[in-house]
Amino acid sequence: MNIYQKPTNLDDVILLMENIIQECITTRNKAGYFIAMYYTVTCKIRETINNKEFINNDFIHTLAVNFANFYLEAWFNNKYNLTNSSSWDITFKSKNIDIILQHILLGMNAHINFDLGIATYQTCKTLNINIDSIYNDFIHINMILESMSYKVITNLNKLSPLISLLGLHKKRGLMLVDFTIEKARDGAWKFTKELNDEYYLAKIKERDIKITNLGKKIIDVPLLAKITLNLIKIFEKKNISKNIKEIKS
Repeated sequence: MNIYQKPTNLDDVILLMENIIQECITTRNKAGYFIAMYYTVTCKIRETINNKEFINNDFIHTLAVNFANFYLEAWFNNKYNLTNSSSWDITFKSKNIDIILQHILLGMNAHINFDLGIATYQTCKTLNINIDSIYNDFIHINMILESMSYKVITNLNKLSPLISLLGLHKKRGLMLVDFTIEKARDGAWKFTKELNDEYYLAKIKERDIKITNLGKKIIDVPLLAKITLNLIKIFEKKNISKNIKEIKS
């Protein structure tokens, strides 16, 4: 079943993302929190490619498109009640998620921890490129994400003014505190290197279980952390549509 026309370039990816974001704004769908953030990153990656700042700009363009299509397929699979990975199922279908950050981290967990390694492996194989040869460009994206972190944190603090209270749980192994993009991308790179044709499907199945369990830790927190989340939630801005627009801005 062809549920959507897969984009083949970043311009079309971004247009489709804009449509999804607008749908989330209209329907007040909290899934819009992650896609709004992912949209800003994709726009920045496109800008960096257009400025020819990567060693292999063509490869990064192809990878960014392939990577985005993993998210887009998961979005439409969920929308039309089709089969998804369990990593995305827990992201889209979990109920009673307390705060904005949880929605964003669940999306990052599924897309970076699960999708990125597969997308990177598939793109390298399709283009017949040695994985190690694109490591520097892979790391360059980390630097781009780091440069965007201040704006992301500023926007999140506007929407969730007590979010810093999570720091009280820093030494308690709380996934909401310990999750970082850098760690996730490092894990994705290691997963890419583990993939091979012989054990491809088995490795993906094993990874999906692992990342689903990480997602559960983002949702289900210990009692003391739950009390903190409830307090953060009370003071978060409640207008979902406006929140999505703020994240996208």
